[in-house]
Amino acid sequence: MGVSAIMTEWYGGTMVWWLPGFSSAWSRGSRDAWFWAVGWSILFCLACRLTVARSSLDRRMLIWIWSGVATSWLLGVVWERWQNHVRNRAPTTESKNQFLLARYEYLRGHWFESRKLLEGLLETQADHIHARLLLATLHRRVGEFELAEAELRLLEVHEAADPWRLEIERERQWIERDRGETDSTNEGKEQVA
Repeated sequence: MGVSAIMTEWYGGTMVWWLPGFSSAWSRGSRDAWFWAVGWSILFCLACRLTVARSSLDRRMLIWIWSGVATSWLLGVVWERWQNHVRNRAPTTESKNQFLLARYEYLRGHWFESRKLLEGLLETQADHIHARLLLATLHRRVGEFELAEAELRLLEVHEAADPWRLEIERERQWIERDRGETDSTNEGKEQVA
């Protein structure tokens, strides 16, 4: 973990409240965020300077200046929160690569590695529909039917999973089929013993 990641982890949540744009500028190097942070800082310093200097500005003008500072601060905080929300919802290249790697491991029959990758992806992006569906399939393949059904129940509550209803229902049918095959195999083993 680099210094930038540590600083973002320690201060990232509070930076957004003190200086709009600074959190994104620090953690992602966003040029727009740097402009917003610097612009707001200049406006704030100018307002402080004019207030302390008791310049020739009348009281109404200072109220307008401070209203502008407060409004720009509020807009900056809302913008920052919105950007964090959008960034957290959008799949990143890293999450796409992690999903593709998990699918590759699944297809090779390396189910433990695939499961580990999928669970890690779902920890950071809980609404990743493809990952959750693949994890349900993986649980079914290794005979963990209750876990597979739990993953399918989690999928059903997401609106984004609507296009996948047919696959979810098919997976549920395969779980019942495989559960029946496992039960009949276990009964056959008990009769032989």
